[in-house]
Amino acid sequence: AAAAAYAYAAAAADVAAAAVRADADADADAAAFAAADADAFAFGGASKDFWLALTLDARMLIDGVDLVALKDKPLWPQGTPQWWQATFEDFKAALLDEDRKAGGAEVPASGWRVWIDWLQARVDGTPSWGLFAKTARELEERIVLGDGRKDFWEREPDAVNAEIADWLREKGWGKSPKSNPELTIDIPPLENASVLPEWIDGQLKSTVHQSPHDLKLADANDAFQGLKSALEAFQELISDDTNIDKRFVRLIETLIKAFPEGEPTQKQLFAIGPFSIAMRRYWAKAEAEWEETAASFLFAVTLQFERLLDKYPEWKELQSAEPIDAINAESQDVLRQVVSAIAPLLREGPVDGILPEDLQNLADFIPPIDPVFETDALLQRDIAVRSYDLLRSINNTLKQILLPALWRKGKAAQFAGFAWTHFSKGVSEEAAKQFEKLGKDITVWSFRILKMTVVGKPLWEVLVAYFPSATSWLTHVFKVLGL
Repeated sequence: AAAAAYAYAAAAADVAAAAVRADADADADAAAFAAADADAFAFGGASKDFWLALTLDARMLIDGVDLVALKDKPLWPQGTPQWWQATFEDFKAALLDEDRKAGGAEVPASGWRVWIDWLQARVDGTPSWGLFAKTARELEERIVLGDGRKDFWEREPDAVNAEIADWLREKGWGKSPKSNPELTIDIPPLENASVLPEWIDGQLKSTVHQSPHDLKLADANDAFQGLKSALEAFQELISDDTNIDKRFVRLIETLIKAFPEGEPTQKQLFAIGPFSIAMRRYWAKAEAEWEETAASFLFAVTLQFERLLDKYPEWKELQSAEPIDAINAESQDVLRQVVSAIAPLLREGPVDGILPEDLQNLADFIPPIDPVFETDALLQRDIAVRSYDLLRSINNTLKQILLPALWRKGKAAQFAGFAWTHFSKGVSEEAAKQFEKLGKDITVWSFRILKMTVVGKPLWEVLVAYFPSATSWLTHVFKVLGL
């Protein structure tokens, strides 16, 4: 095992040395083939996992990611395969056995731990040996070039490893980082909702997302246009019928105004979806009180609407999700107050004007809870869908608002010698550049939003109190931020 590992290290050094000496302006396609050769040498085999990882690496190179930056990406972009992880663990164990044979019960710092730590960093996509990225890269170049000595890689593995270990220890390798478990955090991913904000060009924007569906694009456009025509015909039929509740007529008119001309965005889909539940609520009343033509038209257009929505998995997930926190008149009022409170501060910060409007529109469209709510299952579902869409949208917005503050906290923690997993893994390279430009004012702005008073308490405390399952992540974040 030791001989194989040493051969790998030497060969990898040859490949990397060629990259160091290569012309920095080599074209992307050539770089992609070079990466393919290096990966094939390292791992061999032609499994689907290997070729998928290779393809993703090649795409990044073609997109302009340089070789140095690619090295600091996870080895398996799609996630480490179990079969490979098991083999890797066996390989590490074999190297440690070699160390034990050489040094007794304790694993010597000058042994194969040098390469185990380096390989683990390649798997994780983090700077080597737990050092700062710039320091790690300088050491890697020194190792690759053999310290400028021709005989460096011609010596016995123990001698090479020992010298490399000395270089690493000079830079802080092997020193235990200051431990602080509160500094290990990852913000939960964005949830399926109408509002999915993203940081783009230094601004938090309410982005447009198309929901995946089981229809061809042309079929989706035709289906929504056909349904809108059917709704318009239905609205014309019932508008002058005195037997039909005028509130229902207005509901159909509102739906038609909100209805997209063709395939909807996710925001549009989630805006019109709850109307299908409201329409089904009227079935019993229509059957008992309406003229047969109008009732039959309602049944038909509702079924047409529901069947079309069922082609969209994101909508199905939202409207069938099990309630995780209670929705009642009080919690519904809290959601509205949260939106009213944060909207002005959102407009003061680096946020596009659409985001606060989107949140306000969601809050405005939630039906009020009345005495019928307790006995009307469809009304409960209608209100729950709209309320959870708003709650998830607020949650998504707060997660993105907190990212710059956590990034800056993580950067400071790293310079202080703390381990900070969120900083190294939770923020993309592009986002980090944006947050750097935004400066410290972004942190002040984030804190103002999260500590603003709503119903007599700080915003984050109110959300955790009323919606603990959905927002409990805020508690740990606030401990990390020292708030």
